[in-house]
Amino acid sequence: MNNVKYIMKCDVDKHPEPLQCEGFTEWTRGTGPHSPEALKNIQEGLRKACLGIPKKESTKQKMRNAKLGKPKSLETRQRMSASHQYRIQQKELSGVS
Repeated sequence: MNNVKYIMKCDVDKHPEPLQCEGFTEWTRGTGPHSPEALKNIQEGLRKACLGIPKKESTKQKMRNAKLGKPKSLETRQRMSASHQYRIQQKELSGVS
């Protein structure tokens, strides 16, 4: 887990009063007067937090094949068909048209 903390509006509403301790500042709208080093740390933390989960090699290969226009395997087509049929059945059971 990373150490990036996101301040959301609901957090501000829960704790409207700023802490009166050394090193804490009042809530301010926007990014605030950050030093260039602090801004760089924030941007780097956000970049790391937004990288996501690495894809498996099999997923990468499927993506390559799709980009090249190669047809899906028989097993994949069967799973997709079964999934589609299941969704149709669920839709009919729920009465949604």
